[in-house]
Amino acid sequence: MLTRRQLLLSTLIGGAALVGLTLAIAPGDDAPAAPAELKFLNGDDVLVLTALIPALLDGALATEPMQRSQQIQQLLIRFDQALLHLYPRTQAELRQLLDLLTNKAGRVAVAGVWSNWANASLNDKQQFLNHWRDSFLDLLQTAYSGLHNLVMASFYGDPANWALAGYAGPPTVR
Repeated sequence: MLTRRQLLLSTLIGGAALVGLTLAIAPGDDAPAAPAELKFLNGDDVLVLTALIPALLDGALATEPMQRSQQIQQLLIRFDQALLHLYPRTQAELRQLLDLLTNKAGRVAVAGVWSNWANASLNDKQQFLNHWRDSFLDLLQTAYSGLHNLVMASFYGDPANWALAGYAGPPTVR
């Protein structure tokens, strides 16, 4: 006779196996080749960041698709250059974060996003980012803060974007 404990255990194991099978056979994200200018970021990183940047910069990017794409490409280049100046330990931690987000199982487990990054809705991406920002776990808050600050610095580090923040530029010295 099947006990309650055995039923719960077999249900849990069966559910975990089903989730694992689903993740294993689900189509992967098609990562584009990283632009040649990038030294730290790879194609998988570009895919994740290209999906998350509009969620982080909500309303700041151009609405015209070609111009928006160019803004993101320029931002990725500045982002990559900034990463090269970080301490090696910080680079290693960021590599782990990006690897986790590019992995299907990692994306589902830590981000709660079931579809690939390119197909995830803006709302799903914003919910994921808000969850990390407001998490009770310091590790997730730190991951969000690092990602957010690097994207913001890379975007607003371009003088062409200063006006979006209401900054007219440095004063002229006479």
